[in-house]
Amino acid sequence: MKLKKFILDILRGIGIGVAAIIPGVSGGSVAVIFKIYEKLVGAIHNLFKNFVKSFLILLPIVIGIAVGFLSAVIPIKYALEHFMLVIVSLFAGLLIGSVPDMFKYVKDEKPKYYQIIICVISFLFAVGIGVLSVTLKTSTQIDVLFNAKPWYLYPILFFAGLLAACGFVVPGISGSMLMMIIGFYDNVVNLFSNILHGIDLGSSILMLVFVGLGVIVGFFSISILMDVLLKKFKTSTYWAIIGFIIGSISSLFVNNDLLTYVTLKDPETELYLISNWEFILSPLMLAIGFTISYCLIKFANNKMKKEQENA
Repeated sequence: MKLKKFILDILRGIGIGVAAIIPGVSGGSVAVIFKIYEKLVGAIHNLFKNFVKSFLILLPIVIGIAVGFLSAVIPIKYALEHFMLVIVSLFAGLLIGSVPDMFKYVKDEKPKYYQIIICVISFLFAVGIGVLSVTLKTSTQIDVLFNAKPWYLYPILFFAGLLAACGFVVPGISGSMLMMIIGFYDNVVNLFSNILHGIDLGSSILMLVFVGLGVIVGFFSISILMDVLLKKFKTSTYWAIIGFIIGSISSLFVNNDLLTYVTLKDPETELYLISNWEFILSPLMLAIGFTISYCLIKFANNKMKKEQENA
């Protein structure tokens, strides 16, 4: 049973790691959907108080996150470059299918007015992330920084890693989307490709180290904050999470990368480069994603209910 649980936590970690790469998808949301979120942030908070127990909880999840992230970063980069609308639609469906289950965390109490306000603010913040990515378009300036590699690029990369950590920890906030808004997403993902192909190896590894340090610091510090919020203001925190998750569905479709992808034209023919089959296939992928997510969550809930009845 313990081995089965260990393997399941690795698989859940893989889901979190893969989700963290997708702009608009939050690894924290996936952790909530998989019902390991509170366990995860609690173990991080208690890591130094009860090291052995917390380490054993975190070990399979962290292994899964690393495996999921590293194994999917290049394929997802390729998929987003060539089939972005289809991939985005699939993940939007997965998120939409999870939304009804989120309300079970707050159903026992009638929502107070300030909790509704918190939910609306969280929703608008998540939507705003996507809108900002359309309006700011900072990627060109960042491209220049990555090519020149001035000394101050490295501390900037550390803070970019802090932002990316939000995608692992805060449900509904996509770290990759935040990276996209500040223009770092493509450049950081390209570092993995450079390392695999032996291009500019030394500086690529060094830059990833600074991003990684930021992710680690952010992962632990934000997890501790979320654990405190869940213990002291659980219902209000889940209302914020619901707002973030619903708002992030909008950010999947309203962002600079997707807008550029669907409006890009061939300079010679002035025809759009996106294939018509993507517009046909995308609603289908949305429905498939919704069905998979909704059915898996319902199956897990029914199984848990039967276990509680038999206990």
